Amino acid sequence: MVFDSKKSLRKLLQHQLNNSSFELLIKQSQAIQNLFEENFMTPFAQRLKNKVIVSFSPLGTEPQINVENGPLQVAYVRIVDWETRTMEARLSRRDLPGQWEAYSPQSGVEIYQPLPTQDLVDPAQIGVILVPGLGFSRRGSRLGRGKGFYDRYLKSVPSALRIGVGFHEQLIESIPEDTWDETIDAILTDQEWIETPSFRNWKNHGNLKR
Repeated sequence: MVFDSKKSLRKLLQHQLNNSSFELLIKQSQAIQNLFEENFMTPFAQRLKNKVIVSFSPLGTEPQINVENGPLQVAYVRIVDWETRTMEARLSRRDLPGQWEAYSPQSGVEIYQPLPTQDLVDPAQIGVILVPGLGFSRRGSRLGRGKGFYDRYLKSVPSALRIGVGFHEQLIESIPEDTWDETIDAILTDQEWIETPSFRNWKNHGNLKR
């Protein structure tokens, strides 16, 4: 299915996610976890041993993926300024609640993120970023929620691998693109691990060519 409007595509995908059960979300999240460890952490963690992996605190309909049991240092994104749509990464763990705060930038929105007192991560130390979204294409396009937070953040960390994380139902044949949209290098779902040419180039030659 091909869409020419991001707005209509977002509406459809969000509707699908909202109508999925919590039990299915947990089951699919476990499958995502297994595929992540099998296809990325096991073969590549040693290669990234001195780097930081940046993850996200999931919203209610997003995959519940845990990267804290692996060998890499873990950080999570934090919103710096809602108006300018800027983010940063700070070292933290989800199993240590004293490191977190609830952030409510507007009515009906609550985001859990690291406290500003957590250690700030130098972008040069980031090896991989896990990126949520509403939709993904196999060629590496990503559909976010329309605010541009991740497009700005990914652009600020160009040397890090970008892995889109979502459910199989979020894979779309084609996503409308704007000039400011940032692509991703691999896609992780509950059914597949998908590598784009940029990821294969990193895997085989050690550098990214997006």
